[in-house]
Amino acid sequence: MSELLRVARIPLSRIPAALTSQRRSRCEEIGVRRLNVFVCPKCGHTEDADHNAARNILNSNWTAEAR
Repeated sequence: MSELLRVARIPLSRIPAALTSQRRSRCEEIGVRRLNVFVCPKCGHTEDADHNAARNILNSNWTAEAR
């Protein structure tokens, strides 16, 4: 896939998976992941842990150079 992206001149960013499903996507507080549910201890928000992780990745400022 990385070769296809390179040919199409679409940048590829590598996002470290660590904490993506344990950090709240809005307040960035480290929360608790129990099975598929994320719970924020700061604001009490709960949501699907994978959905929360996807938001963190989408909002990430990481670039390939920042790895």
